[in-house]
Amino acid sequence: MDSVAIVLLMAFVANGAYMVLLDGMILGFLGKLMDRLPIWLHKPTHTCPFCMVSVYGIPLWFFLSDFPIYMLPIHLIAACGAVGIMQRSE
Repeated sequence: MDSVAIVLLMAFVANGAYMVLLDGMILGFLGKLMDRLPIWLHKPTHTCPFCMVSVYGIPLWFFLSDFPIYMLPIHLIAACGAVGIMQRSE
């Protein structure tokens, strides 16, 4: 997979997870359940799509990419930028 594809996939997965965990969405009950987690885990698991890139994007990156590890921070930052663009269009 090339860099652009992996970055966009990481961003779409994080943004999609954020959307479906919102109250009233299909997995909203999971979002409410995740509210019982310690407060410091809320952002990376279900309340901040930028932060969620780290939790949902890193495993995806390891599973799908064959890039050297030093590319991970670059891809994470780029995926956060892509999430920002997606969030702005709402």
